[in-house]
Amino acid sequence: MIGLWRLAYWASFGAALAVVLAGGVYAGFAYALQAAPFRGAPFDPARWQAVWRCDGLDGAACTLRRADCPRGPMVADLVGRHLAPGGLDRARVRAMIGPPDVQGPLALHGIHQPDCDEVLLGMCSGFGIDWDTLAVCYDRQGHIAATGHVQH
Repeated sequence: MIGLWRLAYWASFGAALAVVLAGGVYAGFAYALQAAPFRGAPFDPARWQAVWRCDGLDGAACTLRRADCPRGPMVADLVGRHLAPGGLDRARVRAMIGPPDVQGPLALHGIHQPDCDEVLLGMCSGFGIDWDTLAVCYDRQGHIAATGHVQH
């Protein structure tokens, strides 16, 4: 009878360990696909603009260069150090990151934001098949209300 209890103990221990390991693998993949592409480089306004220029490239080569997520690694630093809610106004944000590629309402972090600018980042998150944008949403006074990246 003791042998049966030992078997049950080790089987439950093995199952629990498998669940913990699977959770760790899932968390690692989630980080690699959703968070890591937006970390790793300090925000530099000149570099932000330069990596988006396509001087001397044809349309397809320019699209491929932009799709490679050249702005992505600067996003965490940009949002963390420069784009705090209640901080900069729209004109100062646009002076820093350039004009928006898209304007209008947006659901950001599950909340409807009526006035947002979106700037293309490239195909950064997930499996690199959808475009990502940096969204900067504004309050009625024209100051930052919320920021974040959006995978389309």
